[in-house]
Amino acid sequence: MSEMHFQSPAALVTHLYRHEDDPKGICRGPSRLFDWYSQAKRFYDATLCPACKKRMSAADIEAGYAAILEYSAEEKALAALAVGSAFVLEMRGVALGKVEYPE
Repeated sequence: MSEMHFQSPAALVTHLYRHEDDPKGICRGPSRLFDWYSQAKRFYDATLCPACKKRMSAADIEAGYAAILEYSAEEKALAALAVGSAFVLEMRGVALGKVEYPE
């Protein structure tokens, strides 16, 4: 199976949002990725007022995005299932790392 590449946290949020209702989508089970996704989705939501986002920053969203690479093997497997394949996280043109299904 080919891997997906996400150039930014916003790209990952967009992908997860489009597939949110899939049978294996992000909303089908609790995970650390779901926690990050929930916060990031609110952060990127243009309909929310700035006061609703006052405790969120781009740095926090980016840190959570990079932290996906530090998840346990089980959490990485859940993340790959939610995304639909192995995936590479990139930011500002630099590959941060890859999340794969466990072997």
